[in-house]
This record gives sequence, structure tokens and C-alpha cells, in this order.
Amino acid sequence: MNYIEFLNRMERLKNLIDLECTGTAEEVAEKMCFSRRTLFNYLDILRCEGYDIKYCKYRRTYFFEKKPQ
Repeated sequence: MNYIEFLNRMERLKNLIDLECTGTAEEVAEKMCFSRRTLFNYLDILRCEGYDIKYCKYRRTYFFEKKPQ
């Protein structure tokens, strides 16, 4: 995977989280065509960039509690 593909995946993941339509970790990993472990690595990267990401088990989706300014 090159850097452009990485950026595209991160942007797609941010869009899914912003729309609050990710599903469970397994479901979003399947949608994005990578492993569950890779999803958690991407979420860690986003958190390091200042995103506050939460998971709602009732709605079964990840969402942004706070976005960086």
C-alpha cells in the first residue's frame, strides 16, 4: 500500500464515522477490505490527530465525540 492509498482509506473511514454508519469493528473492517487489527491501528492514528472517537453499542456505530479544530 502506498501513501495515497493510505490517505484514501483514512478519508473513507472518517466519512463513515462522520455519517455514523460504520457498524461493528468487524463490519467496518469488512467494508474497508482490511483486518480488524488494521481498523484499530487507523482509529489510534485518528485519535493521535485529535479526534475523539467513541463506539455506541446500541446504535452499533463509531462516532466523533469531538473533532480537532
